[in-house]
Amino acid sequence: TEGANDINIFAIDGVENDRLVVLTVHLDQTPPWLRLTEPVAEILTDSNFKVSGYVEQGSRVYVNDREVEVSFGYFETTVSAPEGDFDLVISALDIAGNELVRTIPLTVDTIAPAIEVTSPMEGFVTNVDTINVVGTITGTPGEDARFLELYINGIPRLFDYTSGEFSHEVLLEEGVNRIVIESMDTAGNTEKLVRTVMLDSNPPYLSVFIGNVRQDPNWNEPVSISDFVYVSGFTEIGAALTIDGVSVDVDSETGYFNYTLTIPKPLPGLKIFTKEIVVTSTDGAGNSVTIVEKANRIKGVDTTVEDETTTAEWLILFLAIVIFGMALAGAYGYNRIQAQHEMIEAYEAAPPAVTYTPEGKAVAPPPARPARGGRPRPRAPAPEPEEEVVIETDEEEV
Repeated sequence: TEGANDINIFAIDGVENDRLVVLTVHLDQTPPWLRLTEPVAEILTDSNFKVSGYVEQGSRVYVNDREVEVSFGYFETTVSAPEGDFDLVISALDIAGNELVRTIPLTVDTIAPAIEVTSPMEGFVTNVDTINVVGTITGTPGEDARFLELYINGIPRLFDYTSGEFSHEVLLEEGVNRIVIESMDTAGNTEKLVRTVMLDSNPPYLSVFIGNVRQDPNWNEPVSISDFVYVSGFTEIGAALTIDGVSVDVDSETGYFNYTLTIPKPLPGLKIFTKEIVVTSTDGAGNSVTIVEKANRIKGVDTTVEDETTTAEWLILFLAIVIFGMALAGAYGYNRIQAQHEMIEAYEAAPPAVTYTPEGKAVAPPPARPARGGRPRPRAPAPEPEEEVVIETDEEEV
């Protein structure tokens, strides 16, 4: 029977000497016992895993046809398996030759379900306190999507098992928000994606200064010195700035901006033109702030081009006056010289003056001066002296 069996062997010789021998025989038809401690799970996330357990004392253990050392009934080894389904075969052989074979079906799954998040993008900035997290979750080929799990910020979320698509609204807090999207399969493989989203509901900083103006005492308002003003200031770095709808560059390090804006002339019949300058700054979250400043232009303020034209006209007028003055001066000088020449010629052509002595005799004139050209000019003959006329009267002699 199974177990220990005593066989009595009795012998007696011819003189009746006898001897009894008891032979104990063990009948062992029972396979050795085996208790497996590892692996515990049927789905493994590591292709190299440990196999360990206990076996009946004196038994030999084989794992996938490879003998494993047994020490005091304990055995341990490492097995490498391919991805997918795998049979772990463990056999134990006792000293009686009884064999125990255990086949353990295992699945090696080292690949986590893939996650794709299409919205929001990393670093997204918004001024809305909620955001939709949109994406898909995909398991390995042949993996049942119904057993996949999806977590957003640690909260289990549902998804479409047929397509793997999901869309869930997440509440945001002011400032930086970390949105963690995690997938998990039945083996415990996980994949995480993190999206950083900033909630910014505050408008950007904006300061505006209007330059090239002066305080007009008549209007008691600042008016432009010329036909333009400078619109400058500071705003939040990275913000988009427009002045009267025109995009203006903002310094990427300081947030400074400067823009030259032309102020139209006052309309006919008006002495002043007031222009509203609309400056709008919009940050990356879509928050915007608008400042409206005023710039005035009064009559008499010409454009730079007109000033240049006026200067040219004044220069032409000045040159015309100079030329006209020179012409007048030339004409005057010419007339004066001509008059002098005529006077000289008249003087030279006139008869010399006749002088008389006290006795009443004419004195001969000096020799004639040479005329122009070197030859003496003939003088007119001196007049004959008139005879003295004596009129006798009763009173005295005249």
